[in-house]
Amino acid sequence: MLVSCAKEEAPVQRVLTPEEVVIPTSNETGIDATWQAVEEARVVVVFIPTVGYTQASWQTTANRVNEQRWSALRIDPRSTPQSERAAGAPWSVSRSDSSQILTVYSEDIRAAIDWVENKVGSNVRIILVGSDLGGIAALRVAAHAPRVYGVALLSPPSSGELLSNDVIQSYGDRPLLVMTELPVEPTLTTGRTLDTWLGRGSAMSLQLSEQTPATRIEDRAAAQRMLFGWIVKATL
Repeated sequence: MLVSCAKEEAPVQRVLTPEEVVIPTSNETGIDATWQAVEEARVVVVFIPTVGYTQASWQTTANRVNEQRWSALRIDPRSTPQSERAAGAPWSVSRSDSSQILTVYSEDIRAAIDWVENKVGSNVRIILVGSDLGGIAALRVAAHAPRVYGVALLSPPSSGELLSNDVIQSYGDRPLLVMTELPVEPTLTTGRTLDTWLGRGSAMSLQLSEQTPATRIEDRAAAQRMLFGWIVKATL
């Protein structure tokens, strides 16, 4: 009797064609976004750029996210050039006006979370990844959105005034990753995404209940591996 030794192949999740979408917000202004879906993905990573960057600055990292069999949503908050869709005068937000930026960004991130759940259901595990003020806004939103499993902050501002103790306490002990790029000059701080990462930096995983020592990162590929490994742990 012949017995087959061939192993049963696991089904391969299929990456769908990227889709340009407009996510509605409460004030009839839409934000531009790109939806990069993987069939039956259990994780959705939402990418938020900072002021002066657009969703295009996350494209390479989002493609790598798809390779991990996760879906990705890249958004253009309303203060970025790609999302001036307001009826009448377009949005114009100064980089120095952090309070207004965070208000606008926070609303847009909430709209993005709602859009994801309407698109694929509430059983997916949502991770927010934001750079600079985009990351701060993501954490502020996640503090009051328990459906978010974790937040990763890239090059967050050094000012502690942007996050209150109430935000940290409301966020609780969910996973939080802080990744900082070592500046070329000691006085230079630039909000970057992994696509524009210069290749040096450090990362630290934080929770209210525990804190891991900072890990030195020497190149962009290592930074991406760090992020993906953290997402795996955050969504278990």
